[in-house]
Amino acid sequence: MNILTSNAHFRQRVVKKSYKVGVTEASKYYRISRQAIYEWRAKYDGKSWKSLVDKSHRPHHHPNEHTPEEKQMILRLYPYHKDDMIMLWDALRKRGYKRSYTSLVRVVNKWIKPEIKKKQIRKQKPYQRAEYPGQKVQVDVKFVPSYCVVNGQKYYQYTAVDECTRWTYREMYDEHST
Repeated sequence: MNILTSNAHFRQRVVKKSYKVGVTEASKYYRISRQAIYEWRAKYDGKSWKSLVDKSHRPHHHPNEHTPEEKQMILRLYPYHKDDMIMLWDALRKRGYKRSYTSLVRVVNKWIKPEIKKKQIRKQKPYQRAEYPGQKVQVDVKFVPSYCVVNGQKYYQYTAVDECTRWTYREMYDEHST
């Protein structure tokens, strides 16, 4: 169950409780504002929790979006100037288009060239294996626990592994440095 459906189920419980004991008591019980309960009661159809699912908060339109007349003008002139956007913008400006060049490019890409540009999947390079001994050596440092050491000093185990031959060399040192 995702967050939208769980919220809707919770709202349904709150609304049903508010019908039984009243809005004020339900708001105290669930610690929800009375105004929210009244809004949910107005939204609730009495049958299903699906009526209480949140709708999109995205606006339907923007106050500065292109008008239908501007859209018609762009779509009418685009076939003649599709190779050069500046020429298209200049021809539109002569006919009364007041918007910027970047605005024109953005709406042309949205309306006329709607191909979705997917994110390129990064292809992993194949791992380059070592071709001769000593070309690639992996070094690891590990702290040796105190219960493994007799004299109580701190020791570090350095391990070097040659990738070509898988030959391993280990050495103990009392300092942790390069």
